[in-house]
Order: sequence, then C-alpha cells, then structure tokens
Amino acid sequence: MLEDGSDPIEPVTFAKDQMATIILPTEPDANKGKFYRLDRLEKRQIVFEQEQQPRARVPYIIMPTEDFSIDPGTLDLEGCRPDTASITGISFIGTYVSEVLPSLGGDGEGSLYYDIIDTTPDCGFTSQGETGTFLIGALRAYLEVDWDKLTWDDPIDHGGSRVPGEKLGIVLLDHATGINEVESGTSKAESPIYNLAGQRISKPAKCIYIENGQKRVR
Repeated sequence: MLEDGSDPIEPVTFAKDQMATIILPTEPDANKGKFYRLDRLEKRQIVFEQEQQPRARVPYIIMPTEDFSIDPGTLDLEGCRPDTASITGISFIGTYVSEVLPSLGGDGEGSLYYDIIDTTPDCGFTSQGETGTFLIGALRAYLEVDWDKLTWDDPIDHGGSRVPGEKLGIVLLDHATGINEVESGTSKAESPIYNLAGQRISKPAKCIYIENGQKRVR
C-alpha cells in the first residue's frame, strides 16, 4: 500500500502484435509500435488514423512491434486525470489508474454504451459488451458512444438512431499498408471486390474477380 493509502499500480505489459490501448503522461516511444488516434465516424465505422509522432496525454490504439512493459511507478502521475479525444458523440477516454466502469443502462434507441477495445488481460469484458461491469487497467483507454449525438455521413440516416444491440465497427487506417478492420459488435465489412479492369463490383455469381489482391474464380 502506498503512503496515500492506495494500492500500487502493477506494471503494464504490451505484447507484440496484440492490439491494445495506451495513454502516457509523457510522449510515447514511437518505435514500440503503430499508434492510432481517433479521427472520425464514417459509414457507421469509427476510424482511427495512424500517428507517426504520438503525443503525451492522448489515448491511442497501439499495435506493438515488440514486447515491452511500463512501470507506472516510474511515471509522474500526479495531477493526471482521464484525458479524452473526442468527435461528435464519441469519446475515447484514457485512464492512468485502474478503474471500474458502471454497468450500462438500457440498450434502447439513443442510449449510451461503452466499447472496450483493449484485448489485453487487465481490461475486462462481458460476453455481449452490452451489460455488466467493465474493468479498465492503468494506462488504458475505452470508447464511450452517445447515439443521440452522433452525426452520420449517410444522407438517409440522420439523428443517431439505432436498433437495440447495434454497435459501430472500428477501422485502423494505416498509412503504410491500407485499412485494417477490427470486429466490434455486429458490424463487420466484407473485403472489397474488383473485376480484372480494377473496377469495384458486388460479389458476382460466377466469374473471375480480385479479392484482397488475389485472383479468384467463382
């Protein structure tokens, strides 16, 4: 137990190629992995863009390129509070100490939900991500979505309405290799398909087409 009566924060570990979230009071080491910042809502997907020079006190999704750990005891966390990157209706909240989020309310139209996108062991999940209590580890982050405040790029659907249980997809926009989609709830996009002339098409019943850069016969 620390002098102020609180429990010490255990070292935070990050595993190579295992997606996690990260927030630090000092500038993160850009050599440890690819850092993605909250950028926009597009086609019912939350888009994160890669940041070449990650900044202090900004929550990121990270894809580590090596195993590493951070000892919070070596960091100056005095005065740190949850720091948030926000777009309309969506907040990406980074925390410096472990905390328990309250249970979600109803999942009816317009309700608010949390989406924990950190897959590391010190972040808790429920089976559906819609009810129960969430545990967030130190130096981690989570998404908070208020459907009433969302603005859509779809001209047909305005106002942030949704059906019960619907969630948004998460996309990591990598400036080097393209787009990687993270499955979140029920949203999942199919890989785009192109004909041999390079034109994007719907999946045909029978022909030769290109998917994920590979020629396929259907």
